[in-house]
Amino acid sequence: MAFSRSMPVSVLFINGTDDPFVPYDGGEVTINLFPNGPRRKPQPSRGRVLSTDESIRLWRKRNGIGSLSVSAHVPDLEPQDGAVGRIKTYADEERGTYVSLYKVVGGDHTIPGGSKFIAPKDIFGNACTDFDATEAIWGFFEHMGRK
Repeated sequence: MAFSRSMPVSVLFINGTDDPFVPYDGGEVTINLFPNGPRRKPQPSRGRVLSTDESIRLWRKRNGIGSLSVSAHVPDLEPQDGAVGRIKTYADEERGTYVSLYKVVGGDHTIPGGSKFIAPKDIFGNACTDFDATEAIWGFFEHMGRK
């Protein structure tokens, strides 16, 4: 099956609201691996990003998807991790196209459900352990990807 630019594409976002590098609300991309260290000269610009909400709107518009289809809370299995997940899915089931967001409230730049020992909290922030992002990605494209 050949794909064209006009065909809708299912998209999945997993974004933390407290990401210290790629801001959830949009703006300048920053990398500061030593936030509590000595002041250094300003880093070169890494560019700007749209907010997560703007990105969702852009993909919904591109795919011709209207209102919200499903909204759910991820069970807060580990309240001490400081982050909780919320899921929103916008769907055009007739065309089999979806735009989904795992909003990780209080979440950082790490992969939810990934190793707790890789990312230092003082640099990256709260790592959500309530769901496994790898499983979420696999499930999304297994069930909502183009057939």
